[in-house]
Order: sequence, then structure tokens, then C-alpha cells
Amino acid sequence: MALKQQLDHYGSFTIHYPNEIIESPVISVIMAVYNCDIFLDDAIQSIINQTFSEFELIVINDGSTDQSFDLLLQWQTIDNRMIIINQENMGLTKSLNRGLSLARGEFIARHDCDDYSHKERFNKQLAIFDHHPNVIIVGSDVAWIDETNTILDIMAGPQSYSDALSCFFDIANPYVHGSIMVRKHVLQILNGYRDAFQTSQDFDLYIRMTQVQGEWRSVPEVCYYLRIHSNSITAKKWMLQLRHGLACARQIQTLFPNKMRHSTIWKYIVKKLCVGLFSFISPVAFYYFRKAYITFDQDENHDQAIMFFRLGNSFSRVHFPEMSLPVMAKMLRFLRRK
Repeated sequence: MALKQQLDHYGSFTIHYPNEIIESPVISVIMAVYNCDIFLDDAIQSIINQTFSEFELIVINDGSTDQSFDLLLQWQTIDNRMIIINQENMGLTKSLNRGLSLARGEFIARHDCDDYSHKERFNKQLAIFDHHPNVIIVGSDVAWIDETNTILDIMAGPQSYSDALSCFFDIANPYVHGSIMVRKHVLQILNGYRDAFQTSQDFDLYIRMTQVQGEWRSVPEVCYYLRIHSNSITAKKWMLQLRHGLACARQIQTLFPNKMRHSTIWKYIVKKLCVGLFSFISPVAFYYFRKAYITFDQDENHDQAIMFFRLGNSFSRVHFPEMSLPVMAKMLRFLRRK
């Protein structure tokens, strides 16, 4: 292992290089880590097991106080594709920008430290770039999982630029951040992430990416598994996400005048308040309650909806009466209405 002290506009940091550095990686995987020792092994294992092997994994240890840094050093002895940055805590946005500044790959893949990827993810995303030279970003369908890897829900990624625009006009993030792969020159054009967005930095990035010519795609199958737990950003920083989300909404209104209904902003605020409420009760309970309401409203399968509702109560610190299910389903129908 070789150590190198570095200094950039954020301050000083240390880079831990492996004994042998791979030359000319095609992909640079960027992962920031803060106190994630419980799930870190699963995340790294899923990356080093990728069937496409020509990548470097740049991991930024953002001042962790648990065993995360020790785990990273152990993994580096196993796989020489890992480069570790050790720094004082700065937050996700600045950590990602620091990682991007060291990236050597033609493509940038994001990955969060508490999630994991399917072993064919990189292969499938690169195949889309190879077949469609005008594509600048590729995501995938995403499975939302709990702490035991149980699938709670599945989110489909956008299959076109117009799909992504439809999400923007609903103030919805088109991609799960950890699932994306982007051409590096696009991020260089945009100067990476903006420091002002401590959360929702990906939403802000995608909005600015609309000003770069190119198509948007997703692998139409689950390649990424997003973990919901009590320490996730959505659970802990929902109020900050609301503020930054509204800033993103103002950007969308500026770039695409008259495309967003005024009521959409109020619905977004109510949605975020609901997320905050249920995340406080239990992040996992929120997804079971959400699934119960959607099942009740769309499928009219009341027995299955009640089953999901009871699962939500089993994870919740506060138990809700089953008679509230139709009322909440009607509220969700209003929030989902154009």
C-alpha cells in the first residue's frame, strides 16, 4: 500500500493506493462511506463480483467513526482495483466531487455503501452505451429492500429523455442515484455536483444535465438494490431534502416554463411531510404502508392491501387502525393525481 497526502480546495486528505494500480480503467466507481460498517461488505462484494472487471473503485471514507475504514483497508488487500480516500467528515456532495477529481475511467458509476448491485449491472449498462453512442446516462430498474434484503418495492428507471422530463414535471427524481452510469465528459461539462446541495445533489445534477445534448436510458430490469433503514439519508434528512427539492422545482420552472402545475408543488410538500412522518415512525413501515395504499387504490385487492398494512404496523413504532386504510388510500390518490 502506498500513501499520498493531497490538498485541494476542500482541504487536505490522504489517498491509500494499492500496491499495483490497474491501468486505463473503463469505469470509475465512486462510493462515499460514512459509518456504514454493517452493510459495507455486501456493497463492495457486489462491485468486485461484477462480470465486467475493467474498473477502479474509488471509496471516500468521510470521517467514519465505526469500523468502516478498517474494513476498506482489508478489502484493498483482496482487490487492487480499490483506491481509498481518507478525510475528515465533509458530507456526501463534497466527497463525491473529490472522488470525481481522481477518476480515470471514461464512465462514472455511482454506488452507495449500504446498497448492492447485480453482478451483470456494469455489463448491461455499458452495452447500452455501446449500442447508442448518443446516450449520456444509463440507470436501471431498482428494488427497494429492507435491512434483511427483503424486497419492498420496485421502481422502473426512465427509458428516454421524455420519461425523465415527465418525472421532473412531477418534482420526482428520475433515477436512484446509486444506480446510474454517466459519461465522464458530461460531469466535467457540468463541473460535477454543486456544493450547495448537501442532499438532492443528484436531482440537481439531472436537471442541469438536461442542458447537455444526449439521450437517457435505463436497463429494463433490476440491477440495483436500494436499502431502506433508519440511518439512510431519506430517514434522517427529509426536511433538508424538502428544502433542496423545492430549489430543484424552481430550477425546473425556470428551464421549462409552464410545464409544471402550481398544485404539483403543494403535493410535493405534502408528500415530503408524509415521508418525514413515516420515516420517524419507521422507514421500512413507510414502504409497507405505501404499498398497502397503492394496492388498495389501484388493484382493489383489499385482502392483500390489509396484509401490507399489517406488515407496516409490525415495523412501526406507532400502530394505525385498519379502518384508516381507505382514508389514506384516498389521500394517496389525490397526491398521485395530475
